[in-house]
Amino acid sequence: MPKIDEIRKAATEYGRRSVENMQICERLGRRIIEAFDRFLKPEGGLVIGVTPKEEWHPEQGDYSSAAFSFYHDGILNLNEVQFGLAVRIDHLTDNGHFWVRLVVALRKNGDKIGVLAGDQDIIWLPINYEDADVQNVCEGVYEILLRVYRDDVNLFVQGRENLQTIGFRDFSA
Repeated sequence: MPKIDEIRKAATEYGRRSVENMQICERLGRRIIEAFDRFLKPEGGLVIGVTPKEEWHPEQGDYSSAAFSFYHDGILNLNEVQFGLAVRIDHLTDNGHFWVRLVVALRKNGDKIGVLAGDQDIIWLPINYEDADVQNVCEGVYEILLRVYRDDVNLFVQGRENLQTIGFRDFSA
């Protein structure tokens, strides 16, 4: 067998695995977006998928496949897949609101998928995850968003330098 045939065979397998990785990560990412929306408020309407890297505009609605890094990369590979999760936060005192984006990374490793967001530890899910597994991810994402705001307030109140902040878009009515 010519040597090039081995390379072709390996390239074919890599391509198959790249598509599989994309499909698995997109399916889990969509599930996390939908579950987190209901986690925050049973009737939903607060969470959409947005691009993880570029500028984003929540008035465009959910970005569908464009919410995932593979959409923008141009070629499929076996790297982790990132997606943007945008949360609408209504002001308590008026009719305005703002949006915050959190980038979530998914990393397949054998029969497990790792979920990374913010500075939390990786959450490992079985490849055949269940609702309870996704609920654990929602708990982690919730804690990250809550901690970001609380930590910034504590740093501001305590007067520490080198504040690290998150950005938001104000779309007040």
